[in-house]
Amino acid sequence: MHLPQLSLTIDEKQKLNELINRRLKGEPIAKILGFKEFYGRNFFTNKHTLDPRPDSETIIDAVKKYFSKDTCPQILDLGTGTGCLFFSILAEFPNAFGIGIDYSWSALKVAQRNQEYLNLKQRSLLLQGDWTKSLQGKFDIILCNPPYISTHEKLDVSTLHDPNTALFSGLTGLEDYQKILPSIPSLLKSNGLIFLEIGKNQEKCVQNIASTADLIQESTFTDLSGIVRVLCYSAKKR
Repeated sequence: MHLPQLSLTIDEKQKLNELINRRLKGEPIAKILGFKEFYGRNFFTNKHTLDPRPDSETIIDAVKKYFSKDTCPQILDLGTGTGCLFFSILAEFPNAFGIGIDYSWSALKVAQRNQEYLNLKQRSLLLQGDWTKSLQGKFDIILCNPPYISTHEKLDVSTLHDPNTALFSGLTGLEDYQKILPSIPSLLKSNGLIFLEIGKNQEKCVQNIASTADLIQESTFTDLSGIVRVLCYSAKKR
C-alpha cells in the first residue's frame, strides 16, 4: 500500500473496497484471506471451519513435553476441523501417523486441502464420524478441541463467521465433554494420553467429568494469558 508507483485498475479498486467492507463488518482477516498461521505453518480455512487460534498451540507444546520427536506415536484427532492440531503434531513428529475425525464433510474437505498442502497424506487418514462412535483401536496420543461455549454466552461479532457446531456445546458448554470422555479409556494405549482443550474457568467441571470416566489427570497447561487451557489425562489401570 505504500509503494509510490502502485496504481490500481478500476477492477482492483473495486475488489479492494469489497475486502475492506468485509473487514469493516467484522469478518476475520483469516476468513477473508482464506488461511491462518498456526504453530509456524499456514492452514487453509473457510466458513465451514473454526479458524486456528493461538490458544490451541498450547496442545502442541503439551504433547512435546511428553513425547520425543524420534518416537512413532499413533494419533487420534477428534474434531479435526482445519487439521491444525493433527497436522502440526504430524509435522513435529516425523515418524507419527494417525486418524483425524470430523462430523462435517465440508470441514473435512478443508482438512484434506491442508493435508495435501503439508505433504502429510501418506501419514494421515481423514474420516467422517460422530466423535468416537464406532471407533476402534488404541492410540498413544488423542487430541481434542471440542466445542465448549454455552449457547447463553454472547460472543464477538468475528465469531459469527465460524460454524456454530464448532463453538457451542449446549446450555453448559460441557455437553461434548460428556459425550467424548467416557469412551476415551478404551481408545488409549497403556501409556497413552489425551490432550484436551478447555474453556476459561471450565477446569473443575471437566475434571469432574473425566474422573467419572476413569481418567487420571496427569497435568495442566496454561496459554499465554495464564489461563488453564489444556488438561492431560491417562486411563486408569484396571
